[in-house]
Amino acid sequence: MPPSSPDPGEIIDGSNSILNPDGGTFMSNLSGDVTWTVTDNEFSQFETVTAIGGANVPWRILENAGTEPNGVEDPNDTQSGGSCGNTDIVTDSDGGFDYAYYAIIDPDGTADNGDEILALALRISDEVSGAFSFSFLLDAGNDIGSDANEVCGNPGFEYEIQIESNGNKVNLINIDGCAGESDCDAPNGGDAEICAPCNSGALQVAASSSACSGGSLQPVFWMAHIPFSSLTGVDATDDFRLAVATTTSPNSVIYKGTNVADYGGIGDPDAVSECDCAAECSGSGCSDCEQDCAFTCATVQPSPFPVEWLAFEGEYMNQQVVLKWVTGNEVNNNYFEIERLSVADQFEKIGQVEGIGNSEEPRTYSFVSDAAGEEKSFYRLRQVDFDGQSSYSNIIEVSLKDEGLTVESFFNGIEDRIEVKVVNPTPTSIGIRILGIDGKEVLGSVQDHAGGSSTFNLPASQLSSGTYFIQVGDQQTRQLVTKQISVVR
Repeated sequence: MPPSSPDPGEIIDGSNSILNPDGGTFMSNLSGDVTWTVTDNEFSQFETVTAIGGANVPWRILENAGTEPNGVEDPNDTQSGGSCGNTDIVTDSDGGFDYAYYAIIDPDGTADNGDEILALALRISDEVSGAFSFSFLLDAGNDIGSDANEVCGNPGFEYEIQIESNGNKVNLINIDGCAGESDCDAPNGGDAEICAPCNSGALQVAASSSACSGGSLQPVFWMAHIPFSSLTGVDATDDFRLAVATTTSPNSVIYKGTNVADYGGIGDPDAVSECDCAAECSGSGCSDCEQDCAFTCATVQPSPFPVEWLAFEGEYMNQQVVLKWVTGNEVNNNYFEIERLSVADQFEKIGQVEGIGNSEEPRTYSFVSDAAGEEKSFYRLRQVDFDGQSSYSNIIEVSLKDEGLTVESFFNGIEDRIEVKVVNPTPTSIGIRILGIDGKEVLGSVQDHAGGSSTFNLPASQLSSGTYFIQVGDQQTRQLVTKQISVVR
């Protein structure tokens, strides 16, 4: 039974072990299963990045060129009606282009070896109860509008990733060079649906805000995933493009081609100030010309990830908070802004650290902040490119009290070992485990700790390059500390 008044981040419907691996009630990357702490930019709190150890990048905005209208205007891009509804794609309350999001999950950190996953999310202005459809259209060749296989009704998309609200189903359809069920079925052995459903793992998650919020509206995210192994001819590092659309029925957009309700990112496809599709299609012999024009206008190429996030953690020490983060590749990276959640539940900038610009090697950064708050503080990083584009890290929680057990760890490549520094005021036995991203133990040791500070060394010769987790436990108090570490050879 879905919650009647869900809190931000609460899962209204569905389950998904990829997007919500802890199986909790909330889609939150904070410690514990808790509500979101921000009103806008909620995508920085989606769970995928930190919950799956090998994910290299956070969720990012799929920025479209158009501006989605708010509740004052007509939010239905292709169908009549003046009020926001459960097929209307909207931004959050601060506007902009943030209504569609994506992430590329790479569990082992090795690019294009077949385990990558495409995660998708779409903001809708009202909670869904009924049969509707939310589609992501994928242009594998980055040539939308000039594709050699372009036909009337499909300006060049190869795949349609469709979410059916009934049953939370995710379907994958081969639409390369075709439009409409009879057209798409014929060239594909009688079945254009690659998998229907591929999984029943779509999630409906309560959003914090919407440009259309008001009255009884409950803005939501629809979230889903599809493995790249199902997208023949598309690798995670390819230049592909995406567009979003919704329908007022469980039918898909291109394959079924009926009841299209909203083209993402376009307030009015016929407006001269936006796509001017009416003028472009004047005299066209294609009955779906304006739809094709609108989809071409709404299609956007995912921006390259400027930073590969390997770790972000914070620790309370000597009345201060020490923040550390590690990046992999950096492209066009200007600087990092350090943000802390204020008492007004808004993130505020408290400092800035310059980036390296461009690098193919892991880089470690740090920042020391005065402690603020009574028990805990929340931090995130805003990474800014030289061209002004930005993205966010995950949000971390730092306890503002002296803990019995604190841990620092790093990979010493020169000595080929893992060094673990343990601070614990009382003598005890310390258990140390190194886990792979699949959660399986690859190294383990129990060490005597005399109290105070101790440094333990574990041989790392059997560890290949990649991301690991170190679990350090006090054998007496059962306190457990988990740290992420990268081995780079």
